Amino acid sequence: MTKSTYEVVSNFLESAGIPNSMLERNEEAFRECPRNLRMETEKAKYLGVHFLTTEEALRKLGAELGYEGNDPKKKRE
Repeated sequence: MTKSTYEVVSNFLESAGIPNSMLERNEEAFRECPRNLRMETEKAKYLGVHFLTTEEALRKLGAELGYEGNDPKKKRE
């Protein structure tokens, strides 16, 4: 399932317990020239390279930064 940048960042902030009230959806910026950052990964998979999904990578980053679950008070010091 392809998600917009807004949706991915919103989900990440929500999972880290960070309010996304400052996040703004902008559907006009690239309307004339949409971006497509998808990659064909079959050759890499064949060679044993594994790519995380964007959401998996952001969850991993959040864990590395100390955010656990949906409670910002659970941030490790």
